[in-house]
Amino acid sequence: MVNNHQSSVTGVSRADELWQQGFDRMQRQEYPEAVRLLQQALALNRQQGAGLSLEIMLYLAEAYKLNNQLWLAADMINKACHQLAKEQNRGTAEFQLRLRMRQGEYNRAAGNIPEALEGYSQSAELYEAKDIRHRSDAYGSWLLTLACLDVTAREMQAACLGYNELFAGNRALLQSGSGCLPGRREGRKKIRLGYLSADFRQHVMFSFYYVMLQGYNRERFEVTCYSLGEKADGYTEHLKTLVDGWQDVQGKSLPELAEIIRQDGIDILVDLSGHSSGSALPVFALRPAPVQVSGLGWMESTGFSCTDYLLTDRYMEGFDGEYEQYLAEKPFYLTSQFCYTGRSDVPEPAGAPCRGKGYVTFGSFNAYYKLTPEVVELWSRILQLVPESRLLLKCYAFIDGRLQRELMGRFARWGIGNERLLFEPATTDYMNRYLEVDIALDTYPYTGGGTTLDALYMGVPVISMHGERRSSRFGLSILSNAGLGMLAAASPEEYIGLATGLAHDWQLLDELHLNLRHMLQASDIMNGKKYMQELETGYENIMAKYNSRET
Repeated sequence: MVNNHQSSVTGVSRADELWQQGFDRMQRQEYPEAVRLLQQALALNRQQGAGLSLEIMLYLAEAYKLNNQLWLAADMINKACHQLAKEQNRGTAEFQLRLRMRQGEYNRAAGNIPEALEGYSQSAELYEAKDIRHRSDAYGSWLLTLACLDVTAREMQAACLGYNELFAGNRALLQSGSGCLPGRREGRKKIRLGYLSADFRQHVMFSFYYVMLQGYNRERFEVTCYSLGEKADGYTEHLKTLVDGWQDVQGKSLPELAEIIRQDGIDILVDLSGHSSGSALPVFALRPAPVQVSGLGWMESTGFSCTDYLLTDRYMEGFDGEYEQYLAEKPFYLTSQFCYTGRSDVPEPAGAPCRGKGYVTFGSFNAYYKLTPEVVELWSRILQLVPESRLLLKCYAFIDGRLQRELMGRFARWGIGNERLLFEPATTDYMNRYLEVDIALDTYPYTGGGTTLDALYMGVPVISMHGERRSSRFGLSILSNAGLGMLAAASPEEYIGLATGLAHDWQLLDELHLNLRHMLQASDIMNGKKYMQELETGYENIMAKYNSRET
């Protein structure tokens, strides 16, 4: 360590020393000590009136996040952004981008939706037009965060359509894909499918795309996966054994990726991520395949003019097609947009836990940022109407006790005491925790997907609410295709009535817990054979339309 005398000689201040030491501790993953040192550096820096406080604030926010202090991370990054707005010298564009992306990320994790929207919006504007990959990620994160608010279907549509504007100033990228539209593919015996994802690993999406890779007709189709993820695991290695081709394309530029796909002769390119983090949706602008489809990993329309089709079902778009007006793509209809693959390493559902405990336990394992004031009000009203009931909430954010206390305060304003609330951080054995839940409560307007199906698979009935917006209709689609459409509500009062009515019928609850997995397995939502027949027939139809230029 450099002493004060040495500091004065070398021109390095004590604040600089502490900052460097804090950074070193972060690199060594000694996060509590990093927090302590960076707190000291910031306090000393402010006393000295030096010009490094913004940078120290950023590092301190990052140290808080790594130390699982999510509330403090968001608070510190917001202070840094507030200070940035007052500075004449705001640092490099790279520094500002890092600050604003952290503002989006940390505030969404802490449930501060307006601040998260500001961070992601500023990031999308700061990225240069040529950096379309990062601009796309920032804009996609902004869209995902916007979905937490109760905006109308028309407002959400306009936001998704705004994605096209990211490409307006990128003439070089668009020209790199111009004139490259692949030719007719009638002469082939098999249709070549390409699947794009950053999540070919242990991930919630595994349960949805697995049937596509495992169950395809090898006499009619060839399948190549394009893996964009930085992480690989045993799931990845297993998936490689299922398909005809595998390309690790992480780190490739969009023109490079497009050329790889083009050289592979892909007929139909299917994006499984939409606007989710790490997506390669922008490659659609280069038209590397004749037909381009998106689905599963994104809850709204992509809004992208280069996406030809969107995987969906009639519960999502309406049986009269009344919600198709909000799509930028042609609807690719399946009986169920999802086909769920259940895990084999989880226990069989038991009876309703209320039978043994003497009270009903509601539960939600959805992300913290979905727990809006409106959701807290709904759940509070349910708890008020079901005396002695409890609410078990489980997600990553509850690793931070400050966020637990913040949410307790929000429930307290509705008269719900802390003794009725149970908080748990995310764990790898979370499926087993459903055995403690009598009734799962879905969020709104950003409903669950994987969490809803996991709950049903573990024998837990789910109450969901739907509106016009596509992201509010996932629960309706899942429940209806599972034969449980009666648990999908069209209004807050119906949602409350369904939850409280079921909570008072313990015999029905017990029967559901014992039979739901079997119902799910017998339903369209786990009928892999039917799903693949519909999907592959659809692929053949849209390929035939392309070849006859009817699209």
